[in-house]
Amino acid sequence: PTPIPTSIPGGKLGTPSWQNFQISSQTGTFSVEFDVTPNSQGIDALTALSSSPGSTFDDYAVIVRFNTGGTIDVRNGGTYSSDTQVFYSPGTNYHFKLDVNIPTHSYSVWVTQGGSTVKLATNYAFRSTQSTITNISNWGIWAGTGLAQVCNFKLVSTPTATPTPTLPGDLDKDGDVDIFDYNILVSNFGKTTCGNV
Repeated sequence: PTPIPTSIPGGKLGTPSWQNFQISSQTGTFSVEFDVTPNSQGIDALTALSSSPGSTFDDYAVIVRFNTGGTIDVRNGGTYSSDTQVFYSPGTNYHFKLDVNIPTHSYSVWVTQGGSTVKLATNYAFRSTQSTITNISNWGIWAGTGLAQVCNFKLVSTPTATPTPTLPGDLDKDGDVDIFDYNILVSNFGKTTCGNV
């Protein structure tokens, strides 16, 4: 059989064996960004962070997964989940931003596709087997079913400004437009002071 390439121009391909890439050791809060393009629907592909090069799932603290059900999810302690369900499409580029907090062993994840940013995870716990690590110095990729290209991996030592999804009319910034937003609008309608909406 023809071997699957582990790298392609501009990126890396996940394969059934973990591939590991060293980054400068991080001990506090930091951000990483990267792009993933799945090659088909129903893949099982992971991009992950760890304290050292890993060879099993249990070696990775922070994991973003394109799952066989056609959605993107995130490791939260002992399971995978997401705050928002995001379906993926083959051949489409997805940009990820992860804010990682090693002292609290937690992380948050955003995904951007087509100009729209969605928060996938808010303060999710590191994988249970990695809940006491004191540093992260490695990122890895793996794909058990299908392929995913990972490009533009970037480490930012301090967290970057977090993209905030906006909803027109959500004046109280609680994630929905409801009677409370209407009340804010009505109570400030026509005001010319600095506090008006």
